[in-house]
Amino acid sequence: MNAPIKQAAELKDVTSTLAETPLVSPQGSMATVARPTSKIITLSPVLELDPNAQPQVRSSRPPITMMEILKQAKLEEAERQATGGANMDRVLKALEQALSQSWNPPPVKEVPVLQRDVRLQFIIGRDGTVLQAEVTKKSGASALDESVTQSAKTLKKISESLPSSFPKDRYTVEVNFHIE
Repeated sequence: MNAPIKQAAELKDVTSTLAETPLVSPQGSMATVARPTSKIITLSPVLELDPNAQPQVRSSRPPITMMEILKQAKLEEAERQATGGANMDRVLKALEQALSQSWNPPPVKEVPVLQRDVRLQFIIGRDGTVLQAEVTKKSGASALDESVTQSAKTLKKISESLPSSFPKDRYTVEVNFHIE
């Protein structure tokens, strides 16, 4: 009977570290320490299935319904065809690392909750050069939008080139920047 109580207490301790944690000084007064802004960067390859069709973005979220599972499987097959079977993981990881290092978001308390997402589309050349970076969705918070566009401007090239088995000269990736 004591084991479940102990587990619940341990869970409470873990979750309390995620929020603003009150600290008690030796004199007994309470002080609140704000946690730093968490940056989340999500990458999604853009698939050009048909030249006349709208480009599609593969979701990074797990599918929920049977229709979403089928749609995801279809997009994954299209991605395999579009990439010539090339594994693009190293390219995506290099882009994510470069953006994580260059992005300096504003403090989370300065950005309203509903304005914490910015989306950019990057076009990467065969040698890893960033050919284009374009905002596709602004957050509405100018400080966040500016931090993301500044990060994109400073990124000229990533550390990985496109795999030799990749059939095209450029690779398009949609990147979502989020703070919390």
